[in-house]
Amino acid sequence: MSWLAAYALNGSGLAVGAVNPNSTFDGPNDVSLYNTSDPTQTSVFITTLPTPGLARAVTIFNGIAYVADGPAGLSVINYLAPDTQGKPPSISLATSLTASSPRKAN
Repeated sequence: MSWLAAYALNGSGLAVGAVNPNSTFDGPNDVSLYNTSDPTQTSVFITTLPTPGLARAVTIFNGIAYVADGPAGLSVINYLAPDTQGKPPSISLATSLTASSPRKAN
């Protein structure tokens, strides 16, 4: 069983966590990526990203994880592929509401 030191959710179904597979504080502490798109299954392991130090904490911004990596200092990990399509996300909404005029009370 792995010990999770810290994790960060990206809001799009991924979590990045500082993980120790031995449940100890002396390492190896690496960074693991999890699929959290299903709120009832938040520990679906995707991959481990090794770090040179002992990952203790992690924060994310724009697809990059910033890891407090013990004696190795700050590790910067690009955990998402860059957006090469250049297309912004889009959404379409539809409504099924029908407007009606208020009726006069008798």
